[in-house]
Amino acid sequence: MLYAETSTQYNLNGVQPNNKKEIPINVNKGVDNLLSEDRLLSSLQVRKDLYPVKITLNSNEMKDLFTPLGNATPELNPDQTTWKDVRLTDDKSGQVGGLVLNIPYSSPITSNYYQAPSVMDISFDIKSVPSKTGKDVGNGFAIFNCPKIVNGQKYKERTSLSQQTVPQMPEDQGMYSLGQAGGNFGAADMIGTAGGYVANRAVSNSKVIYQDNKLYGSSTHAWKPSADAYTSSGFMYGEKRLELNSGKSAINNFMTWPDRNISQTIGFLYYGAGTLSYQSPQPYDNEFNNIVDGKWYRVEYIFNEQNDFTMKIWSESDAESDQDAEPKKDPLRTVTRSMGSNMSYAALLFYPEAYLKITASTGEGTSEQYVKNVHGTINVASAGTTIAKKVDATGKPLENVSQSFSNTGVQSISNPVKFTKSDGSTWVLSHINKQTVKTDGTTSEKTKVSEKDITNKNSSWTYTAPAFDSSNIAVRNVNFVYRRSSSIPKPSVILKKDGIKSDENMVQLNPGEKVNVNVSLTNTNDGPSPWEKVYMIIHKPKQLALFDADSNPKVTELDSETLQADCDDLLPNSTKSISYILKNNSDQTINFYPSDIDTNDDGNNMGQTIYVYDKSNENIDTTGKLEEGSYYYDEKTLDGPYAKTAELPDFTKYLDLDAGNYVPRSGPAVARKAKVIFHYWDIDDPKSDVVMDPSKEKVPQKEINEFGPQAVTGNLGDSVLENLSNETPIVKQNGSAPAPDFKDYQYLGYYEYDGTKSEFHSYDSTSQDGANSNVETKYKVMSNAALPQSIAFIYRKKSLSGSLAMIIDNPNLDFDKHFTHIVANNDTTIYSMKNYRISIKDARNNRGLVLSPSAGDYQLVVSATSSLTGQSNSKSKISSSLFFADPTITSNLNGVSSGKPQQLQTFPNSSSQKLSLSNDSTLTISDNPYFGNLDYEWDSKDIHLEIPKQNIKPDKYQTKITWQLTNSIN
Repeated sequence: MLYAETSTQYNLNGVQPNNKKEIPINVNKGVDNLLSEDRLLSSLQVRKDLYPVKITLNSNEMKDLFTPLGNATPELNPDQTTWKDVRLTDDKSGQVGGLVLNIPYSSPITSNYYQAPSVMDISFDIKSVPSKTGKDVGNGFAIFNCPKIVNGQKYKERTSLSQQTVPQMPEDQGMYSLGQAGGNFGAADMIGTAGGYVANRAVSNSKVIYQDNKLYGSSTHAWKPSADAYTSSGFMYGEKRLELNSGKSAINNFMTWPDRNISQTIGFLYYGAGTLSYQSPQPYDNEFNNIVDGKWYRVEYIFNEQNDFTMKIWSESDAESDQDAEPKKDPLRTVTRSMGSNMSYAALLFYPEAYLKITASTGEGTSEQYVKNVHGTINVASAGTTIAKKVDATGKPLENVSQSFSNTGVQSISNPVKFTKSDGSTWVLSHINKQTVKTDGTTSEKTKVSEKDITNKNSSWTYTAPAFDSSNIAVRNVNFVYRRSSSIPKPSVILKKDGIKSDENMVQLNPGEKVNVNVSLTNTNDGPSPWEKVYMIIHKPKQLALFDADSNPKVTELDSETLQADCDDLLPNSTKSISYILKNNSDQTINFYPSDIDTNDDGNNMGQTIYVYDKSNENIDTTGKLEEGSYYYDEKTLDGPYAKTAELPDFTKYLDLDAGNYVPRSGPAVARKAKVIFHYWDIDDPKSDVVMDPSKEKVPQKEINEFGPQAVTGNLGDSVLENLSNETPIVKQNGSAPAPDFKDYQYLGYYEYDGTKSEFHSYDSTSQDGANSNVETKYKVMSNAALPQSIAFIYRKKSLSGSLAMIIDNPNLDFDKHFTHIVANNDTTIYSMKNYRISIKDARNNRGLVLSPSAGDYQLVVSATSSLTGQSNSKSKISSSLFFADPTITSNLNGVSSGKPQQLQTFPNSSSQKLSLSNDSTLTISDNPYFGNLDYEWDSKDIHLEIPKQNIKPDKYQTKITWQLTNSIN
């Protein structure tokens, strides 16, 4: 037998009124009929197949499954990828914060049954920290179902109100909605919310005053000190006292501000124009409760298939607070109630969509209130929704608007590249995070805008979300992650000399004097929590060295011009200060400024530039590699030390926003001037002690044809242009800085000094593309640097080909006298009588360069034009070969120690070291890519004749061999 109530007064303590009576109900008439007769079921037949999608929530997936609301601030674990906890309120008055589960759900409807929006068993841990201000404690926590109500929409189809319009509200109630702060936990002024709360303080009583158009979002609900206490004007509830040791707290279920249309169908009596009256709850003693003790408590929240509400609480010692495991001990208190007779719970059935929320609030009483380890299961009637929203790098929504797509097919979702929030702050889109909540777990994916799923249309990024199977996927969250580009935290600097702060914010340092530099950085109140592993890269004058480095291990010297200062994590509204000492090690007086100065000033005015980076998890690329960057974007300071470009992005076209460029920088955004000097040098400079490396001290003082030196200027990071006239002939490849082509000179390559290293780039005239005949580089060294950035094109006069010579000490090879019968009967080897030596005299200058083969090498070749021939009888000939062993090679080449040069090859491309004494026979002795003098020497046993067995006539036999030195310059 089912029953309904006909009482005109409802007892909130769950005690049945005396005038209750059982009324036979025809189930086939359905719930619509019951509601139309002002009746509400308190128990219903259960359909097991009404919640086919079961979702498991794991505590380590909170970041993927929940969105922070209001003052809620996530704090991250050391892995920087998961939430350690969420601070719902700070130790401040009038705060409200919350979490919303990113899974909308709706109550199933059949022909005969209404059911709960979802079936869930959710556990989480709560903590309230006593106020440091000495004020009363904050208010407590609530967990509840919140229906989505949009002005102008109709009630759910197939309900008794389906053709009626929902009540008009000052503000739509939806996924991101929060109630006011004070004594209502951020829930009481919303329509139709139903759930439970854990209270920190006593409850007072008053009437519920219902007024049309004074619903959610009305200023009548705005927080004020007089609304600080819990009031029944905020809640209708059945209470059960929770006594914790010596203090007193409460754990309750509640329902909130009614929807008038819904309330008309339920047995409440009106007094006058919309006034509702309830039986008052038992008052509490006016005491603080000991739940505000800075310890963790476990809360479990249950809605079952029978529409029963259950809420339990355990102490930290009884609950395994840091794990998803269920507590092993009995709870401290439990409250259970059938929600079938709860007006607000019934209201949920009439709206198309609902959300699960966990909230907390403060009023005049304050405390930090935390939640963590949200886990459990939720069964929903339908699935397959895609929700897209704008969020910051911590996951907090930037606006109370989201795009929702119930269609499981392909979706194109667009958001602007640049976005202005309602408070006037500007934001730049960074990347897209997609979380897919499946029945068997959650997967996360980061998409950079350079990838194929992203297109750029009218300064918006459009993400194409593929179709998916709704039987397995409960919800898909597409978060467009933005980073703030206005009101960016910048370092502030204070300079002190001899303990005295500089009034002019500049100190004058004589040689040997020191300055104390204090750099402070503040995370804004609405900044990330925490701002993860913040560090500063400080560019300073090299004349000022870090002094007493051991006094602050947080500051390290990367090089003579760069410091790194580690600030660790920074919570919102908190400041970290770093101090270090700089000493003037130069012999000049320096005017030192705390920030960057105009570097056109080449005098003694010097400053420092500070760039702020962090190691946010959002700086991880799609492969898991850390990118240098920041939570913040600064379009005006794209000259950070790790920036890849100095050009401002074109937001109408720009897709791949490089996080390394968007770094907050201290000081004015002054364009730093740079300079490059071009030289055109002859490698055979008459001064023998000069080198071609422009970073060295002794370099040529004379340029070819007085063409240089030529200085060009620009901003750091800009491309270097040589500014040659159009009439200037070039070697081969045109571009930013091509090598000029000088008559009577051969181009050998170029040297580049970029401020840190010097490198020679050899030119090969046989190269088809003319590589290294043009220099593509950027300005890298400031214009007032002691050693400027330089490019030196190197040449050699073509006329110097005659300066390569070969000297043979004893040109004749003598193999002595031998008996003819020996040769007639055996293969014979005959050794030279004397040592043999060839000296290469190279007057060309190497200057330490290793040039390309076409610019620097020569070949030593020996050839024969005839066989050994008899002197008295020219018809007498001997078939023979001349064998050369590896010679001993010594050198006095520039930059090469005595001995065989490393790249010199002997007998290249030859399978034999024999020269056949016959017509037109050749043997290459060596290939040498070096310049300079070189000696080849063979011992007498290293050269011999090989004569195969043959009949010969007695005679003096001889032939002519020719030594040839092939010079590459012609």
